[in-house]
Amino acid sequence: MTSLFLSCIYFIGSHFLLSAHRMRTFLIATLGAKPFFAIYSLIAASGLLLIIDHYQQLTENPMLFMPNALTKGLGMLGLYIAVLLLVLSAWQDRLNQKNNPIMTSIAPPQGIYRITRHPILISTISWAISHI
Repeated sequence: MTSLFLSCIYFIGSHFLLSAHRMRTFLIATLGAKPFFAIYSLIAASGLLLIIDHYQQLTENPMLFMPNALTKGLGMLGLYIAVLLLVLSAWQDRLNQKNNPIMTSIAPPQGIYRITRHPILISTISWAISHI
């Protein structure tokens, strides 16, 4: 479990370190954009592979609880809501560009955007909570 924790720290830490504005700007100026992104991708992929490898080596059961019928149903409902919000947000023309090409005035929200201004964010939150 310690190796899995350390590989997660490596993965997240590398993202924080390489995504920091000063570090990123310095490395892009020094290496160039494409080599920086190649190195960044290799470091991120190595961290992900470490996480996968260490998770597979666990001998104990990492499951915290066995879900009952109610929690399974709530999880499925959360996933249904997540997919529905994601599809509806992609379906709706958010800026209403067909009716207002100049964008001199903002059209009132339509579709799912009348209910929530951030359906993709709520979809992601619902998906994440359903997987807990």
